[in-house]
Amino acid sequence: MAKQNLDPTIPLGLHLISAFLSMEPIDTLLSLSRECGRGLVTVGVQRFIWDHFISSKAIGLVVSLIPR
Repeated sequence: MAKQNLDPTIPLGLHLISAFLSMEPIDTLLSLSRECGRGLVTVGVQRFIWDHFISSKAIGLVVSLIPR
């Protein structure tokens, strides 16, 4: 199986990022994740989620966007 690299600049990546940041329901996030992985939440999609939403670098970016 070829390794899939999900790009945050293409529509699927942007949709997933936008849904996460707008706090869409979990079923929406799962649906978009499966769409990105062609029906499955693949390791590539999981890595994308980790890199852009869960890692300390991503959390710092999101926290910096919150108005004070």
